[in-house]
Amino acid sequence: MTLLLGHACRDLFALKFSSFVQLNHGSFGVCPKVITEEQLRFISLAEEHPDRWIRNILKGLIDESRRSVSTLINSDDNEEVVLIENASSAVNAILRSMTFLAPGDKILIYSSSYPMVKETLKFLSLTQAIEIVVVDLIYPIVDAYSSLIEPVERTLIEHRGTIKMCLFSHISSMPTMVEPVKLLTQLAQAHGALSFVDGAHAPGVIPIDVQDIGCDFYTGNLHKWCFTPKGCAFLWVAKTHHQKVQPTVISSTGLQDFGGKFNYTGTRDFTAFCCIPAALRFRRENFGDDVVCRNYLHDVVSKAAIELALAWGTELLVPIELCSSMVNVILPWSGAQDIVENMQKELDLTHGIYVVYGKVIRNPKVNPSEIIWFIRISGAVYLEHEDYMKIKELVPQLLTL
Repeated sequence: MTLLLGHACRDLFALKFSSFVQLNHGSFGVCPKVITEEQLRFISLAEEHPDRWIRNILKGLIDESRRSVSTLINSDDNEEVVLIENASSAVNAILRSMTFLAPGDKILIYSSSYPMVKETLKFLSLTQAIEIVVVDLIYPIVDAYSSLIEPVERTLIEHRGTIKMCLFSHISSMPTMVEPVKLLTQLAQAHGALSFVDGAHAPGVIPIDVQDIGCDFYTGNLHKWCFTPKGCAFLWVAKTHHQKVQPTVISSTGLQDFGGKFNYTGTRDFTAFCCIPAALRFRRENFGDDVVCRNYLHDVVSKAAIELALAWGTELLVPIELCSSMVNVILPWSGAQDIVENMQKELDLTHGIYVVYGKVIRNPKVNPSEIIWFIRISGAVYLEHEDYMKIKELVPQLLTL
């Protein structure tokens, strides 16, 4: 089998490679042309005979997709998996279902948690009087134990059993890092807390084994490195919690089993879910098995990130061994945000290169005003080393204009 990694696979995607360099695959992914065609085929079926599609055909396709996801994440049973629009919907479904939380109960997160998680918890803190415990990270990250595990352990001990849930990211977004979710789950559960792993960026780039992790809840997006259409994710819930968890939209079916509650939530477009088996097959056939594809993504972005940091006289915000298919490179800039914003705008509008930037506080307890600016670059099957090198000289130039 001939694999199509790097520029050889560009014809498989609709990206305008002649005028655009996408270094931000991690945000929204890219749907291959053949999978878009597959979705259009399902849309045609749905429109040709809506009743037959919704009443007779859809459930079988959804069940097939649930089985594919179950295999992908090593679920003990595909009945533990439901399909959902995105990780945001999954996080909301779980957190809003936690009716056992009482006033004063606490949920632990890292300061690097995705903004959606923070906003959802903020809403719950106002409606249910729960408390949010934020573990502040210190940058640059040193290693998994001292930077990630030890602060969580210290915080759990400090709060003496009042933390009822810990919400971790398998791979955080901005800044990005692979969190040691198995050890963090064991730590949370040893202190009587549930563990919820937000794996929005994990499918397709690191192994996912929900049985080995041992968490209570896991969610992941499939539109990034698993090549489904957008609006396609999964939620895995341990059987002991199935009766508690409800979708954010409760439909008219009256079904109370876990899958039944999520399988039909009104007349939304379910065709992205139906594309999951084809998307996973497309990935294997063109980019090799999971190990081959994951290694390419990690290697191409890691090599580029290290070279960029060396050229800019900076460093990586997170050690390369804690990165997967996304890496944070510290920018050679410590000044105002408008200069960084202008850099991003010029790269996009003038040079046709898109990157995302972010900022972190180096040490919130020591100096809350000391900011580190960074960019996050993503690995992608259609990128090669030379693509990343297009920002090597441009970034320092644009930051000094």
